[in-house]
Order: sequence, then structure tokens, then C-alpha cells
Amino acid sequence: MTFDLVYREVFAYYEHLYSFMKAEVFSLADRCKVETYAKLIWQMCDPRNKAKTYYMPPTRDLSEPKARLLLAFLRARQKPDGVLLTQPAAVPRRRETTTRGGLLSLLRDAAAIELAVMLQYLYAAYSVPTHGAGLAYVRRGLWTPAQLRLACGDGGETLDEGVRSMLLGIAREEMIHFLLVNNIITALGEPFHVPRVDFGTVNRELPVPLDFCLERLGPGSVDRFIQIERPEDLVGEVRREGTPAPVAVRDDRHPYASLSELYADIREGLQRVPDLFLVDRGRGGGEHHLFLRESVNRHHPDYQLEVDDLPSALFAIDVIAEQGEGGVLAPRPDAGAGVRAGSREGVREHSHYASFLRISDLLHGDPAVRSRPGGERWNPAYPVVRNPTLGHGNPVMETVTDPDARSVMELFNQSYFMALQLMAQHFGERPDASLRRSDLMNAAIDMMTGLMRPLAELLVTLPSGRRGTTAGPSFELAEQPAPVARPDVARRGIALRLDHLAAACAKHPLVPARVGEMSAFWADHFRPPRH
Repeated sequence: MTFDLVYREVFAYYEHLYSFMKAEVFSLADRCKVETYAKLIWQMCDPRNKAKTYYMPPTRDLSEPKARLLLAFLRARQKPDGVLLTQPAAVPRRRETTTRGGLLSLLRDAAAIELAVMLQYLYAAYSVPTHGAGLAYVRRGLWTPAQLRLACGDGGETLDEGVRSMLLGIAREEMIHFLLVNNIITALGEPFHVPRVDFGTVNRELPVPLDFCLERLGPGSVDRFIQIERPEDLVGEVRREGTPAPVAVRDDRHPYASLSELYADIREGLQRVPDLFLVDRGRGGGEHHLFLRESVNRHHPDYQLEVDDLPSALFAIDVIAEQGEGGVLAPRPDAGAGVRAGSREGVREHSHYASFLRISDLLHGDPAVRSRPGGERWNPAYPVVRNPTLGHGNPVMETVTDPDARSVMELFNQSYFMALQLMAQHFGERPDASLRRSDLMNAAIDMMTGLMRPLAELLVTLPSGRRGTTAGPSFELAEQPAPVARPDVARRGIALRLDHLAAACAKHPLVPARVGEMSAFWADHFRPPRH
């Protein structure tokens, strides 16, 4: 099907008898023009369009054979030079980490990634109204009961708590991943690592090319989450048909294509580098069943998150892989005969990856759920800004200017600092102590649930200062959390900070009273008794 054939049989007649095209548009003898606009020409010549004003042959006599020839030419022009194919990825080149310093660098990168992942999942969860707010929307005719159940569940009648609760549950497990990575770091004799995650720069600082940002729940954000949690065996290589497989070129800026590759290198480094673990056996820290999912508790009922040797460090990496992408936990070397690993199908079904696929299906599902009662497209999230900040000058961030929102953001960020400071202090003082029985860790959890969550739920309902959008928590740290060497001094400092935070919360007219009361409760707890 050549241009010369189509010109001779179809175009030449009009080119010679009618001058309009050549004089006013372009010559039908110009091959580059005809091939560029082949589809447009066909639409103007398609006999089915004779009744349309844009039908071009002036005598209305383009015969059926000529029309079919022109259509065949159009389709021939659409034939690609090569089809893009996806194939299983070749075995990735490992970095062959051989030093303690190199391994620690990878572990700190992993800790930063797990924290960043957790924060963006929290932000998406906070952007969804609470069940009480959703119920109010139903009463006002803004949501349907089906939309309420999808977003917020049933309000506690059953275990069905909707997309919002699913996101919060995944975020809790990401906190466990952050602690597991830090358990490995501390078992190597290094201090608990608290990275400062800046969503204005994080995507160019981490070794994996992932798109981290604070964004409301929606189809786009869920697609990002799916890519983050995607299993390694689904990250294929692409090539054009008829060309050889691409040669892997190391990208020094982003040396890993997925989180799976990063953790594979950590796994190999743990096995390769000698004399890594400096902690005594049995003093790895951790806590039985703390936020662990049912599948881990069922197959490994005595697991306590502790890391004190190579097998326990490798198993910690496997826990992260199972919960995130759906990898299969191998039996632990010290496990009894009744403890076994789950199947890949059963485990992947409950992974973060599978959970986000389900959320995506829900958001793209029944048209009756996707539409508002008035016909407008429904989104379960508030219109929170993307990457909110108290700062100025970074085009990636959205500066919140509303005074009330800014003051609540400052309270939130102080609460976030206190949660991380309490964690760091626990690991600085008693890294081998029970997490569940540690007043420092319990206070950190209360900072997250008793201060951060209600402040975030308030923020997402406050105007940002830009029309049509609301504010959101920015997770910005004014200073770096770090343990204080003297426990008595540390507690005085913690009590003082919590006193100031409680007072600021009590003065703010929009902040619920329970937030300041929670801060005051822990301030009293950590305040040394007067003599």
C-alpha cells in the first residue's frame, strides 16, 4: 500500500480537476503532507460522512473501491515501525556492598523511604472525612450511603471501616517497617536513625526513582502507591520489537528500579559483610504482636521484632517484603516444626500492593458510587493542597497562608517532632526494652493518635488560603530529633516541651480540648517529682 498507488487511483483526479486543495491547503501530491494528515483526509472522504459539511469531494462521487483504498492507506500509515514489548527483567546488577559503611548507608536510605511512605499514606488517610463527617454529608444529600460505606465503613458496627481505615492500617505497618530497619541499624551498634523527610527534595535524594508527595486520596495518588509497592517480578524491562534487550546502565542517582532491589542489596550485604552484629543475643529489642498483621502472628506466633544476629535481621527484611509487596516469609531458623511460611497467593492477597489495587477498583468501580447525587463526579477526599508547607520559595510545595491553618500546622509539626523524639529517646536509653512496656514508646503512640490525628483531621477542613483548597499536615521538623544522654534531663526536657504544647493547644479556639489534655497528661508523667 504505497503513496504512489493511492495518488494515482484516488488523489490525482481531484488534484487535476479541482484547485482548492492545492491553492488553499496543500497539494495532494505532497507525500509528507498526505501521510501526516491521512486520518483527517479519510474523515473528509469517508462516504458515511456525505451529509456532513466537512465532506470534501465536491462531486460527492468518491466510489466505494476508492474509499476502501484510501482507508487501507490510512491503516497502513498507522502500522508502527516496532511494537513496544515488556519482558521479565534480567537479574539486576547488585552493588555488592562489602563494607559496614556502605550497608549502613543503604539501611538509612531504607529508613527514610519507610518514613516517607508512611507519611504520604497518613496524609491520604487524613484527607478522607471521618465517618461522622461523612454521615453529615449523607444527611445533607451530598453523599450516598454507598459512598459513605466505601470511604468510611460503617462507623464501627463491624470490621468494615472503609478506605480511610485501610490507609491508616497500612500506615501503621509502615511504621513497623521503619522500626524494623532501625532495629537492624541499632543491632549494628549505630544510633536510632530519624531521617528528615522534606517532600520538596525527597524524590531526588533517595536511591529509588519513586514519586513521593503529600497528596489527597484519589485515582492518581493510588496509582502512585501501587507503583511504590509493586513486587519486583512485575517490574519488567521494555524494548521495541526486533531490537535486542536493553543493556542495563547503572544510574548513580537512582541505582534501584524498585524497593525490592534495594532490599535485595541490603539482604546480600547483611550476608556478605563480616562481624556486623555488636548486640548480645537476646538484647535486640522489640515487642510481641505489636501492630503485626494476622498472617505473621499466625505463622510466627512468637515473633517479637527483635534483631540480634544475621537470621533475625534477614527475617526482619522478609517481614517488610511480605507486608509490602506480598513476598513469602521463609521459616525462621529458630521456629518450631509447627511454624510454616504462607503461600505466595495467600500472602500477596493481603499485601499493601493488593490493598491498593482493591482501593483503585473501588474508586473506579460502580458509576453509581463515582457520581454525586447531583451528577457531579464524586471524590471521597477533601480538596487538600499538594505538599503543604509553612515555608516559601519552593515551587514543589504549596505555602499555606490562612492564619488559623498555619497555627494548627505549627502545633501538628510540634506533635510530630515529639513523636519522633520520644522514639529516639527510647532507643537511646533502652534499645533492648519492651516497646509495649516503654512509657516513651507509649507516649510516642499517643502523640500520633491523640495529637497528630485530631490536628490533621482539623487541618483538612481549614482553608489553605488558596481558593477551593484546604490545608493539611506538612510533617516539617524545625529541629532534628535526637536522644539526650542523661535520662533525667531528657524527661525534664520532654515535660517542658509537652507543657508548652499543651498550653498552645488550650489557647487555640479550634483545637479540641482532648488534644491539649493528652499533651498535659504526658507532661505530668515525665515531670520529675518535687522534693
